[in-house]
Amino acid sequence: MMRYYSILRPVGLGTYPREGAEQIRNYDCRQYVQEIGREAWGYIDYSRELTAQEMAAYELTATKGKEAIDKKQLIKMMIDAGMIKAEIKSILKAITDGEFTAADLVEQLTEGGGADGR
Repeated sequence: MMRYYSILRPVGLGTYPREGAEQIRNYDCRQYVQEIGREAWGYIDYSRELTAQEMAAYELTATKGKEAIDKKQLIKMMIDAGMIKAEIKSILKAITDGEFTAADLVEQLTEGGGADGR
């Protein structure tokens, strides 16, 4: 059995790969999980190991005993899966199309509007 923690959001429809999912547990709020050395919203137990692409796509952190995938490894997996480049292209297109300005983006990232609330 493999356990994967959801570090950015509670586990819900569309936030995890369904194949092999055995049990899901959401916490009432983010809480520190010693196994991974960071906060998580909950976890999913799987009967199989997820691929690096699945982990990156759903932003899940794995544990194997006390071994956890850290933020640098997650970012590398996201880059390898082509996710970072696609997001940057999407942001640049939105700025070019006038949906928001570069200043709006900077404000969101520096004043708590980012995905991790920082």
